[in-house]
Amino acid sequence: MKTLAALCLAAGLLTSALADTKIVEVRRIDATEVMGHSEPAREETVTLWIGEDRLRTDLGQKVMLIRLDEQRFYILHTPDRRYSVTDLPISLRNIVPDAMWPMIEPMLDKMKIEVQVTPREETRRIAGFDCRRYDMEMHSATFKARSVIWASEQIRLPATATRMLTATMFVMQKDIDQLVAEMSKIRGYRVYQETTTEYMGSTSHSIEEVRSVEELDPPAGIYSVPDGYEGGPLTLESMTEAP
Repeated sequence: MKTLAALCLAAGLLTSALADTKIVEVRRIDATEVMGHSEPAREETVTLWIGEDRLRTDLGQKVMLIRLDEQRFYILHTPDRRYSVTDLPISLRNIVPDAMWPMIEPMLDKMKIEVQVTPREETRRIAGFDCRRYDMEMHSATFKARSVIWASEQIRLPATATRMLTATMFVMQKDIDQLVAEMSKIRGYRVYQETTTEYMGSTSHSIEEVRSVEELDPPAGIYSVPDGYEGGPLTLESMTEAP
């Protein structure tokens, strides 16, 4: 009986080690107006697969892949079966055309994003998870954002997850290590986040919340570029293309 119990425990640990984390979340962005241009309210569903050294994010018809084992970052454009790729860490110089670089380089300081995360003692149970509150302030020369984040350590992620998730949030930032260090103050994964952003004289409001978390064996090839896709280097155009 003890032998059977030990075998069952070993099998359970092996399954847990092999399984990745699948997270489905919903983002709701209120209607806003920037410089006379109106943006309607919208709701987006985001699906993430998180493995030990790889990450996949699905948003609409756009897919982002991070492969730490390859040190590569991919964007897949599913409607026309093409992809863009660059090395990690992402260098803005590598994705800006030579002709545009003299215009972009003087703007780098204005593009730099500063982040400050402050852990709070307040706790709350959200979506079945025990969560702790974190306040986050983010700003650059052109915008300011304040977020209230509820994160739970009950959502188990690999140690590499913070770096991979931060890389998808701040793809054009030079000092990713500083941003990773600040974001690492958030223990566990964000279950609920409410953000107010000020930009160009306008204010917008958004909510992001987790709908489901599962530990699953990843489908074959989910972290790879599918066969039949045509590839090219990552560019500003492919980075900013709508999902």
